[in-house]
Amino acid sequence: MLLAPMLSFSTWDSTFSVQRWLSPDPAAADSIAISFDPGLGKSPAEPVPTSPNAVLLPLRVSGLAAESVVMNDRAYIRLVGRDGTTLFGGRTTASLGYGDDFSVRTTERGEVRTHQRIVLPGAVYERVHTQRIRVEIDYSLTLFQLEAANTVAALSGDGRFPALGWCKTKIDEDGDEVELGCVKTGRAPACVSVTLENPANGKRNPESWYCDPDYAPHRVHVHPDAVSWLGGEVRFRDSPGLARYSVDGSQLADAQLTLKSFRPRAHFTRRLVIPDIRLSEWTAGAAADETRRH
Repeated sequence: MLLAPMLSFSTWDSTFSVQRWLSPDPAAADSIAISFDPGLGKSPAEPVPTSPNAVLLPLRVSGLAAESVVMNDRAYIRLVGRDGTTLFGGRTTASLGYGDDFSVRTTERGEVRTHQRIVLPGAVYERVHTQRIRVEIDYSLTLFQLEAANTVAALSGDGRFPALGWCKTKIDEDGDEVELGCVKTGRAPACVSVTLENPANGKRNPESWYCDPDYAPHRVHVHPDAVSWLGGEVRFRDSPGLARYSVDGSQLADAQLTLKSFRPRAHFTRRLVIPDIRLSEWTAGAAADETRRH
């Protein structure tokens, strides 16, 4: 009780350095590097409307182990003019918590090429987006690695797994999704992926991810819950008929859900420096315009 109020006076860097020290396996992230990758090109238009001040920065994340996930806990960006003047300094997104603005997930060893979304204040964007500037980003990241992989039947599935607890499946009332529900004594994994697949023909639908990156080693609560709950939905039919799924309703009798749970292994930092860039070339609007032209 005496020490807790002091945490509000701690800086992010000092707090995250303690987090790094508490990592289960700090060396697991040693090989991971982040670089600017203009060869990736502009990101296709985002599926939902985004801020006109959003920049979709092409990145290459290399040195990844198989079945790993990297989450962006916080990123601080500095925009520096040609004369060395700092034009802006602040977080890459204004929202607090995990926002999936830095999607790095892989099942194979190697690298991931992705686009990070950076949202700048409107006044800052208008002032700098056409200039040639230097960009510096300091990342605070967490590496997750596979803890366990299990399967459960898509229709009326019932399974018990050490990482996830007791899991059941059913079809939702609309008849277009498989619903998954798990209950586990103790703490549930911070990140889980769910895939609907048919082992009879090898077909599979895209993975669905459910992540709540809370890294506290122990839950502190006056009346802590004895169990954790985890659930989600995996779509296999699109009611309007706009999307087609490899594993559809006709295959559910043979289908299963593959459940993968991931645990944090290392908290680490990286710095990305782009010495010369014009942000207007990488805005979400520019990407959408290019998609329409093609």
